[in-house]
Amino acid sequence: MTTDRSARRVIVQLNELGLGGTQLNAVDLAGELRSLGWESIVVCFAPDPPPTPSVLDHARELGIDVRLPKVRPSSLKGARYLARLARKHRTPIVHVYSGVNSRSAYFGPSLFGRRPLVTTMYEMSMSPYEYENTSVIVGTGYTAENLRDRPGPVQFISPPVDVHADAYDAVLAEQFVQQHELDPDLVHVVIVTRLSYVLKELSVRLSIEAMRDPALAGLQLVIVGDGEAFEPLSALADEVNTELGRRAVVFTGAVSDPRPAYSATDISIGMGASAARALSFGRPLIVSGEFGLFEIWDETTGRRLQMDGFWSPDSQPDAVERLRAQLLALGSDSERRKELGDYGRRFAEENFSLESGARTLVDVYERARRTYGFRAWAADLPKERHYIRHSWNSGLLYRLRPHPRQWIANLRKRDTV
Repeated sequence: MTTDRSARRVIVQLNELGLGGTQLNAVDLAGELRSLGWESIVVCFAPDPPPTPSVLDHARELGIDVRLPKVRPSSLKGARYLARLARKHRTPIVHVYSGVNSRSAYFGPSLFGRRPLVTTMYEMSMSPYEYENTSVIVGTGYTAENLRDRPGPVQFISPPVDVHADAYDAVLAEQFVQQHELDPDLVHVVIVTRLSYVLKELSVRLSIEAMRDPALAGLQLVIVGDGEAFEPLSALADEVNTELGRRAVVFTGAVSDPRPAYSATDISIGMGASAARALSFGRPLIVSGEFGLFEIWDETTGRRLQMDGFWSPDSQPDAVERLRAQLLALGSDSERRKELGDYGRRFAEENFSLESGARTLVDVYERARRTYGFRAWAADLPKERHYIRHSWNSGLLYRLRPHPRQWIANLRKRDTV
């Protein structure tokens, strides 16, 4: 590895500022890279003002400054901004989280292959308009297998977890229970998630439906998060609570620091990074798939579920009944919960610690510097032709047709960093 300090700088572009796993992982890795001698310049093309709470809160805790340029992502202005930023800081690598926002990097600092472009795609499938000759990082073995014929390098990095910060804390657990007026005598089933319609809403809704079973009277479902699906899901929770005559389901809203919620968990339901963090806290885990499949994470399913990014594309016809049975089994067996929690903690330390993820990320950067150049960059130009044709046909570029001269003039304008 080179010892030149400027050679260890990377521009990191976040996909958004919400409290999603992708953004939190990006910031965590940027912080951990400092211990390996790397400096991350973090950028997000995001609307103003940012949501509250947001990933900015977590970044501030780690001492990371996030730049918020007032330009649109995937625009010429965005490309110019990133190019000037890369020149100013002599940054040889650009790393974009969620490739849907990588066009500014491709036509900016990576133009003509001057700097390698690395993308992290934690989505479960890639858009046909994504660049294929860049280095890509995926969060599931399932996705890596699907991309095995891709011309650019593919690296699997399981969603990393800071196993030192993400550990059980009895004081934080008690504070969380008191703050949200939870019943301390019940078994707390906790979901920490973004309440979005994509990926998340179905599994949360099925979890709420499962709580209708009177046999689960010893359990309390706690949902931590916010998003566009909050209102319909909370309305469903109110219906279930009224039917049962108790607070069977509790919504807390979004929190900037979810560690108290994980500490207060007796059983966790989750997917992706949230599931990985639950294991780090030593909590028993039920992995929830996108389309209603629920599986208990244990000694027989653990490795497979980790390689799949704690996610599944499969559906389960009797998903609610399956989840009810799993909750009943774990809720009534405290010894089994402790066994699974202890095993999960050991597994997290050995398989997806933040330190391990950062070391693998550095390897990706070094390999990209050796392999990416003009030829790889030019090989992705046909993607741009298809993207522009698709955008035009879908009406996204309709505004360009009446005033082409004005549009060209706007493209020539320069912004200041």
